[in-house]
Amino acid sequence: MFSRFWKSLDQRARAGLIMAAALVAISALGYQVPAEAFGVPLVFGLIPNLPGLTFVEEFKSAVAVALTGTTAETVLATFNIPGGLLGANGEIEIDADFTETNNANAKTVQVRLGGLTGTSLLSHNTNTVAGRSFRGTIGLRNSSAVQRGRFYTATDAAALTSVAGSAGAVNTQNDTAIVITGQLGVGTDTLQLEKFRMRLYR
Repeated sequence: MFSRFWKSLDQRARAGLIMAAALVAISALGYQVPAEAFGVPLVFGLIPNLPGLTFVEEFKSAVAVALTGTTAETVLATFNIPGGLLGANGEIEIDADFTETNNANAKTVQVRLGGLTGTSLLSHNTNTVAGRSFRGTIGLRNSSAVQRGRFYTATDAAALTSVAGSAGAVNTQNDTAIVITGQLGVGTDTLQLEKFRMRLYR
């Protein structure tokens, strides 16, 4: 019976069935299947789920965003997390890469949960470097309103360094913005966000 069914399909339909079977096999190995494979216009990659967590969404960009001409803390990237998406034990994974004016003036990068005036879970201030990067996670602690952040930073002048853990109390049952910000000590300098990525797990 299957042989008759198979022969009734054209080449495109057969290819679709083979692809579907491959995607099911990949999913069984614990990987998140690319949504575009099903014809959905999303940009998810082939990403392993974390133990006990399921990958739900990704934001990323390699379009540079430059900060100059002001000493005010300024949003360089923002992500809106729909209320309740992370549940009570979800996790945010975030990393970013920067270049900057290499001089003795201070330049600060922060990650805030709750928008520009929200809780700072990473604050990294440095100078006399041409670039830096960070990577870290923000985990929910059995409550949508209790967070624990841990980040690692590196510069072109220093190896990977762990930043002290931080605590948050932002209620993510509500729509919540998470932002990457920059701040210059001297407004004529430049701090540029080169690329970033954020993944959400539930």
